[in-house]
Formats: sequence, structure tokens, C-alpha cells
Amino acid sequence: LLKGFHLHPALVWPMAPSEATGEATGTIDDTYLAQACPDPDRIHVVEDSDEILQVAVDVADHRSDLLKPNRFTLTRMVEFAKQHAEPFQRRIFTDKLIRIHADGDGPAWQAAAGQANRFAERFRFAIDA
Repeated sequence: LLKGFHLHPALVWPMAPSEATGEATGTIDDTYLAQACPDPDRIHVVEDSDEILQVAVDVADHRSDLLKPNRFTLTRMVEFAKQHAEPFQRRIFTDKLIRIHADGDGPAWQAAAGQANRFAERFRFAIDA
């Protein structure tokens, strides 16, 4: 299961092209997406690996430190988000849960999804405090 602040768009059809043209200050997964598509409800986020194939060609341990469990506490996550994630990206983090899998749902998946969503609610409360 994955929750993330920075989406990696495969295709962007700008809803507000005049505002997005030449105004983005970051990469496509940073400020451009929010400028080009200001309504998060109109953005389709792939939430299941059955919907898309993504292949990364890289060495096996590239940024493997990011995959270690329990890397962030709630406090560290809020500090990170305040420095590196816009409100738009924070909403994506709290509202979306992405499943990357090779098998079907089961009780373990459902329990993990519940835990991730409870963490997102705690995050939403903490970031607004």
C-alpha cells in the first residue's frame, strides 16, 4: 500500500492552461499539476496496480532507504509535508490509497488499508493544528 504526496502524472490535460503556461516553478510532479488541474476531484489517480503497468529500470537498491518500514513518525511526516508538500498534494496523500499487488484482496490487505487510512486522518488533523 502506498500513500504519497507527489503524483507522477502519465498524462496531463490542463483544465487551466493559461494559468499553467510558464508559471510552474517545479517539476510535473510538484507545482505544475495543481496549477494545470486545480480541481483534485477531476484528476484520475490510479489506485490499483491492475490499472497500469509501470516499469522502473534502475539498480535494485536505488533509494531503498525509502522503502524501509516505519521510516516516518506522524511528527516527522507532518514536518516533511509542511516543507515539501503543497495543500493540494496533502489532499492527495490523505484521500488516495494506492495498492501495488500481485494477488487479490484479503483480510491482511483490508487491515493494512484501514491502518493507512487511520494514519491519514491523524495526519490531516496534525497538519491543520
